Amino acid sequence: MSKVIDLRSDTLTTPDAGMRAAMQEAPVGDDVFGEDTSILTLEAKMAKACGKEKALFVPSGTMGNLICALIHGEGLFSEIIMGSDSHTANWEAGGASVLGRVFVRQVQNNADGTLPLDKLEGSIQYPNIHNGITRAIFLENTHNACGGAVLPMEYVNQVRAICDKNKIILHCDGARAWNAAVALGIDISDVLKPFDTASLCLSKGLGAPVGSVVVGSAAFIDKARHVRKMLGGGMRQAGIVAQGANYAFDNLYGRMKEDHANASLLGKLLSEGSSFKVVTPQSNIVVFTVAADDATRDKFVAACAAENVKVVAWKQTGSVRAVAYYGITTADIEEVAARMIKVSKSLGL
Repeated sequence: MSKVIDLRSDTLTTPDAGMRAAMQEAPVGDDVFGEDTSILTLEAKMAKACGKEKALFVPSGTMGNLICALIHGEGLFSEIIMGSDSHTANWEAGGASVLGRVFVRQVQNNADGTLPLDKLEGSIQYPNIHNGITRAIFLENTHNACGGAVLPMEYVNQVRAICDKNKIILHCDGARAWNAAVALGIDISDVLKPFDTASLCLSKGLGAPVGSVVVGSAAFIDKARHVRKMLGGGMRQAGIVAQGANYAFDNLYGRMKEDHANASLLGKLLSEGSSFKVVTPQSNIVVFTVAADDATRDKFVAACAAENVKVVAWKQTGSVRAVAYYGITTADIEEVAARMIKVSKSLGL
């Protein structure tokens, strides 16, 4: 039987031997009491790297974004603006609205993950008896639904200027902000400099097994710690998993460019060997259209699974997503392309 190669998501990373050893030996304590040494080390390390005053370790990126939404949207009549294709709007179970009574005003994303500046500013709501009040703007970087698109810093700074003009908070859903930094060739602190707060996943590109980190001002993180407890995110000896993130940041961050190279290679091989329309990868995500309809696309995904290649049907009609991550080799990518091309020919695509 051929090797199963799973490109459904970069959440599929698994700890290597070095990470497992680090986790096994992790010093731990009660994090709710602020006594877990491994978590304290991680939070200090993340705050410094991200250029923010403090950081908070949380169980997931969804909780990280939710904490930020609940704090930024405090008070009656609050609204948050985000993209219609954003992860927070579509794949986080509506937490801001359900739990925080925060209205989410959506602006249609451009194909590159940006929000049109004129429509963004035109969506801002000011104190008025008829409507809510915009408290924050959420941007996603890299943008998952837009094929791992990297937001240009010039654009982010333009949104920052809009926020400053209107006294609005700017938050980054940075689930893959590490990838943005690698793609732009700049420090993560520079990627996050225009943002007041950010939530960054540790369990995707970095390769840690569990968790995300929220970064921001000291006052914000102190409040975020309280909200985390309210949401059930107060952990005890969680340093065991935090140590995995410490190891990942120290040892695996520098290799993430390999994932981007593998994504580019997959896009190139599929473009050259099939009729697929491939969106040029900007980071570690490859999106390609295999057919003009979803039914045929679904047959392709099922046929790939039969060839031990796992990918997911994507949001655009007839499209598929594949993601490169730690543990996927260049040889794996070449094998995936060969199997996909074989499937495409068998289906007459």
